[in-house]
Order: sequence, then structure tokens, then C-alpha cells
Amino acid sequence: RQGPESGSLARQAAHLMNLQRIYAGVVPAPLAAASQVASLRDGILHVTAMNGAVAAKLRQMAPTLAARIHERDQQVNQIHVAVQGN
Repeated sequence: RQGPESGSLARQAAHLMNLQRIYAGVVPAPLAAASQVASLRDGILHVTAMNGAVAAKLRQMAPTLAARIHERDQQVNQIHVAVQGN
């Protein structure tokens, strides 16, 4: 049995999938292939990177990437990058 929260979860999942598409479109392909959107909380897009080198490059680019993503999804104001598994 599905309650009212299932619709909310479906909307959240669809929004994250859309953010992943936007993210992949603004991040250079090699970096996009080595990272992914994890969540969006309080205007911060949380991204996981496969390794420290990818994370470091994404952190350097974060202000520019956040601005580009914000143009397409106004809920995104910042990007936080973490290494996957940390």
C-alpha cells in the first residue's frame, strides 16, 4: 500500500534524475563520468566523485558549475563535492 509520501518520493527521485541530466550537461564529460549527483538539500547540490583528483577539480569549478545549473534549476545555489565512500 502506498501512502501520500510515495508521490513525494517519486517527485524527489524525478527531480534528482533531472538534476543529474543537467549536471552531466554542464560538467566536462570526463568529470561527469567520474561523479554523480547524490542529493539536493537546502539549495546545496551534493555530488560524489570517484576519487580525490576528480573531487578537487570539481571543487575548483563549483562556483561556475553552480551558476550554470542554477540557470536551469533555481533550487541549486551551491555545490558540495565529496569523495565517494567518505
